[in-house]
Amino acid sequence: MKAVSYADVESALAQLVARKEPITLSNLRVALGNRGSMSTLSKHLQRWKKEQALDVLPPGPVNPAPEPIMAAVQGVWQQLFDKGQQELLEQQQVFEEQRQEFEAALALAQSQAHNTLAESAELRQKLQATEQQCALLQEQARHSEQQCALAQQQASDAQQAQEQLQQQWEKSYDAMQQWQTQWQQLFDKEQQSWRDQYAQLQQESENLLAQERQRAAVELAQWQSSYEKLQQHYAEAQALNNQLPQIAELSDSLHQQIRLIDAAMLKEQLVSIYQILQKMPRSYDSVSFFKIKGYS
Repeated sequence: MKAVSYADVESALAQLVARKEPITLSNLRVALGNRGSMSTLSKHLQRWKKEQALDVLPPGPVNPAPEPIMAAVQGVWQQLFDKGQQELLEQQQVFEEQRQEFEAALALAQSQAHNTLAESAELRQKLQATEQQCALLQEQARHSEQQCALAQQQASDAQQAQEQLQQQWEKSYDAMQQWQTQWQQLFDKEQQSWRDQYAQLQQESENLLAQERQRAAVELAQWQSSYEKLQQHYAEAQALNNQLPQIAELSDSLHQQIRLIDAAMLKEQLVSIYQILQKMPRSYDSVSFFKIKGYS
């Protein structure tokens, strides 16, 4: 028999979705004509659900968040998604093992019922043979009637046993149907729980992305403000740098004026000293004068 491929599973799932039937392993296997093992179908179904979940994700924002933030959010989302998928797969495997055990028990009960029916048919044949024999023996002797009555009693007991077995088989079949209904309800409940968790996770991811986008916008505004201030300082420094030649020229001019002022003051002092010396007697020692004035 040809192995079931993912394309076969995808086509069968499309048929189930079109017919609005529940997406379960049992329905999938029926849609495939009872082909494929449960483990293989479970893997393909998990892959299909993962692709379906990716298809329903909202489109990306017009102004995407920085790549490190998007990578962090996608990593958290992927881990939680994989964890949910793994838990769902484990639950499906447990349900599948229970279903296989019950089907094995049901097969055994059906086999026993079949054997009982075969034995009943054989007993019917024996009864018919006995009745024929009784008819022949009635002609030979009346005491054969007791043996016929005994054979009829055995056939009646066999018929009662067959009816009891039939009732037991019907009870087993009803129990199997009830268990299958409970299993399907439990699986649907788990599947709905997983969908709710996925919706909550998606909402949390969107909230986290919005917060990170808002924080990035604030940081960008702060960076732009700092960049504008830096440009202003740079412009001021550039203007000051352009004024440096003028400042150096002004400094040279001031030094030159200071030297001229110092020379003029020195000249005035020398003239004053000379005038004083002219007024002094000739015998006065000029060296002593300078000592007195503090010029030594």
